[in-house]
Amino acid sequence: MYKVEPSEPLVQFISSVTPIFNLGEVISVSEMAGSANRLWRFTTPIGTFVVKELPYNDQEQTFALPQAAAFEAKLLGEQHVLGPTPVPNRNGEYVSSLTGSRGEECLVRVHHWFTGAPPDIDDQATLGQAGRTLRTIQTAGAAWSRRSNGSLQSWHTEPNESLERFLASDYWDGASGVTFRSGITDALALVRAGELIPGDWIYTHRDHKPENCLIQAGVVAVLDWDECNYCHPRLEAVAAALRWAGGDEPHLARFNAFMSGYNDSDPTIEKLREQDFAKWIAELLSWFCFQAGRALGEWPETNEPERIVAATLAQDALTTLQSSLAALPHWTRLL
Repeated sequence: MYKVEPSEPLVQFISSVTPIFNLGEVISVSEMAGSANRLWRFTTPIGTFVVKELPYNDQEQTFALPQAAAFEAKLLGEQHVLGPTPVPNRNGEYVSSLTGSRGEECLVRVHHWFTGAPPDIDDQATLGQAGRTLRTIQTAGAAWSRRSNGSLQSWHTEPNESLERFLASDYWDGASGVTFRSGITDALALVRAGELIPGDWIYTHRDHKPENCLIQAGVVAVLDWDECNYCHPRLEAVAAALRWAGGDEPHLARFNAFMSGYNDSDPTIEKLREQDFAKWIAELLSWFCFQAGRALGEWPETNEPERIVAATLAQDALTTLQSSLAALPHWTRLL
């Protein structure tokens, strides 16, 4: 029996997942927390699994996700890193298009259930290992595929357009948008400067942070590979170090411990420049555009309580963007 009160679309969705991924009959289902995706933990006679419904409904993401899943499967299969094992469907593919739990078409991934503890971001050894793990992923990614240039701009609606629509909505609290307009202009300029940093862009994880890691038997395990794509390794490393250091109010010792681990085998980042933080800024812009779009109804399956949460997350992203831009001169002295 189900552990959640199942809607008919949920019953149909889970019942469609298990035969496609050859997992047997469902015994129980429970909902898991997720700020962007819907996650379900379910058990069958052969084990416990997690199914993720991804809110990608455009051709670009439909093409990119199977590549990301294949990269994940290769690195885990060759034991470059530790993490939950992805489950292929009956066609040997890691991504399927199905009718989701709310009746809409979505892309679906399944992983074996994976246990572990959240990483202690105050533990120097864990931070160093996290940095080395990212370097390992990047080394494998450079061998997998590389390009001479790339883009940090992953939003589907231009940030300025998203901002104007959000400011005009009922979700905005009435404060002046002048500062945020200026901030987005400055942020876009910084993103473009970061994209011009010399050097190849490699295929890599692109979302390496404590929230996407667990500690199992003392080892940093990496989860959530859906954002894999090309990135300049320097930009990814600095953004990841910032996340492990606490985000928009980074802790110096944490930042340096992560970077020390990252630089362990080849010290390539010893001095920081403002454009090195371009990926962090681009992520804030992308997160704002995504959450503003959810609040404004661009994802029809999003219900009203979720829209309210999305609006709060969008406003938080704007505030963090402003404080991050102001902090850039200080951040260049983190190392």
